[in-house]
Amino acid sequence: MIFNKVLNGRNLSFKDIADFLKSNESKISIEEYKLKEIERAFIEISKCIENNNLIYGVNTSLGILKNRTIAKDVQEEFSKNILLSHSTTSSSIFGYEISKLSMLIKLNQLILGNIVGVSKDLVNRYLEYINKNIYPVTYQDGSLGIGDLPPQAEMGLAIIGSQYGKLFFKNQQVYSQQILPKLNIKLEYKLKPGEAIAIVSGNSVLSAGTIFALIKSEKLLKIFDATFSLFFESTSRYLEHLDLRPIKMRGLFGEIKSTNNILRYIKGSKWTIKKETNT
Repeated sequence: MIFNKVLNGRNLSFKDIADFLKSNESKISIEEYKLKEIERAFIEISKCIENNNLIYGVNTSLGILKNRTIAKDVQEEFSKNILLSHSTTSSSIFGYEISKLSMLIKLNQLILGNIVGVSKDLVNRYLEYINKNIYPVTYQDGSLGIGDLPPQAEMGLAIIGSQYGKLFFKNQQVYSQQILPKLNIKLEYKLKPGEAIAIVSGNSVLSAGTIFALIKSEKLLKIFDATFSLFFESTSRYLEHLDLRPIKMRGLFGEIKSTNNILRYIKGSKWTIKKETNT
């Protein structure tokens, strides 16, 4: 299954994400007007840096050192160090599915170019990885606790082609520097001011985990409805037990949907009885 989508940062639906997860190939692109917005925002950030306007995490340090200015000649090194310092992790890895969803959600976040202020180059780097079906290996626990910061930093290391970055590729875990040349992807990406803080910010990983759980829950509910339909035919059998009128009065959307599914599954069954009779 091929997932086709033209993204603009605000048109990614739950169904899109579910379809993307099921796909084995992606052909994602970005609306041209959004690329222009991304470029305009990046130019504005660059002007602020040139004018020595202080922006947190762009040309200043982080945390309690937020008032310390980062010199222009060390900004790239500073950006790399943000990723390295935030990516000390251990424990179990997030699965391939979480990594795949995280990348799509992160891309969608970065496409909001008038908000984030990253370059088109970084956005296209994420896009290229997704369309070539490679996704970062990330771990669940880190030096900053359980959350998005450590795995998003690890994602960033894989994105920039760091020797420490690892990727899922064809059911294997490989280092970025091993696989990128084979896929004709430029080995090293040089971070621009502010891009490291954009990479580690947001909640793409926890959002991916939540959405993945919802997708699995929907599958389990469908299996339950089908299983219950078989059970209903072999035991209760009386259709009046599935009367939608009292169910709709209770106003429980999930119950209404589940009952409709069961009625659809048993439609035409010769084992069901329309009305229960006293014997």
